[in-house]
Amino acid sequence: MGEVWTGLMQSVGASRKVFEYIDRVPTILHSGTAQPSLLRGRIEFRNVHFSYPTRNDVQILRDLSFIVEPGETVALVGPSGSGKSSCIALLENFYQPIAGQVLIDDVPIEEYEHHYIHRKIALVGQEPVLFARSVTENIRYGVEVTESVSA
Repeated sequence: MGEVWTGLMQSVGASRKVFEYIDRVPTILHSGTAQPSLLRGRIEFRNVHFSYPTRNDVQILRDLSFIVEPGETVALVGPSGSGKSSCIALLENFYQPIAGQVLIDDVPIEEYEHHYIHRKIALVGQEPVLFARSVTENIRYGVEVTESVSA
C-alpha cells in the first residue's frame, strides 16, 4: 500500500507542474496582423541583444547584425551555446530580443500574424525525422494539401 501511496503523490506533484504550464500566461503577445500576399524573404537582424527568460544573466546575443538577401544561402556556424538556435527561435518569433529588431522584408517580426510566419518559414532540424511513409507523404506532413505535390 505504501508504494501505491508514494506513486500517487508523485503523480499529483507531476500533474501540478503540467497544470501550471497549461495555465501560464504567454509573455509574447501574438497580436501582429501583417499577412502580405508576397513575402520576398529578406531577413535582417539589427543590433539584436538576447537572453533566455530563464537565464537573464547570460547574454546569448550581443549587438548581432546581419542581412540575408532573398536567394542567399547562409550558414550559422559556431560552438554549442553560441546562439545559432537562438537566432532561429527569434526568427520564428518564439522569443523577442531584449534590444534590437528582427525584420522580414523590412517589417518587424512581431508585426506579422504569428501563424503566417510559421507557414512561410520552414525549420529543418539538424537531425530531421522521417516517418515510415513515402517521400511525398513526408513532404506533405502537416500541410493542408490543396494541390498535388511532386517529389
